[in-house]
Amino acid sequence: VSRLGGDEFVAVSNGLSSREEALLIASRLHQAVGQPWRLDTATIKPHMSIGIALCTAAELDANELIRRADLAMYEAKSLGSSQTRLYSVSADAKHKQNLNRINVLKNRIESEAVYIAFQPIFNLQDQSLHGYESLTRLRDDHGDWLPTQDMISLAESIQLIASLGHISLRKTIEALPRIHPHNRRDRFCIAINASPLEIANEGYANNLLSCLEAHGISPDLIHVEVTESTLISNLRSSTYTLSILREKGAKIYLDD
Repeated sequence: VSRLGGDEFVAVSNGLSSREEALLIASRLHQAVGQPWRLDTATIKPHMSIGIALCTAAELDANELIRRADLAMYEAKSLGSSQTRLYSVSADAKHKQNLNRINVLKNRIESEAVYIAFQPIFNLQDQSLHGYESLTRLRDDHGDWLPTQDMISLAESIQLIASLGHISLRKTIEALPRIHPHNRRDRFCIAINASPLEIANEGYANNLLSCLEAHGISPDLIHVEVTESTLISNLRSSTYTLSILREKGAKIYLDD
């Protein structure tokens, strides 16, 4: 057993004949580490996540073996406390794909290679064009569109959603004079999707309003679509942001 750093340790066991033996060792480690102990008046029950990488002699070098075990450990950690995961090729491929998407996302934001698609919204009563929904799109290195929800979740996880949202918002508003005539704006709206982290940012409302003002667009043409999770997870800050937007005339809609 050796300490890698921080609260991470590595254990090496030779002569195992099966994955079941490795899982049995992991179970014994969970039991040993999970024994409760007292600190003053508090009872502490530790837990840990374990990742397992198996190999035959000389199949892998030490660095690759530790990398695989570390990857499996983080997968176990994502499942909750006191979990164990074996390294798998599929999980490794998913991890590498995720790293590639992170690099793509960072590069697209840095170069502002963000595309806006406008999905028409029709009035079902008279079949007239009511407005558009603004949709953010990014291409990968092969020119294919990245899945939107995956892209948004990834941007949130690496704290880039504000930057992505700012670029998308600016490009959406800049495009409004081109996609709809001036003289029909009394019947026109543009729907903008806002993520929970964007709405929770108290600067979001001012950023949106400033961008509208800079391009001569009235806030009452804007429909901001939010999800239920937005309101539940950040009630105070979300209410503050949405209240400012409503006071200025923007419409707020609950998206499913």
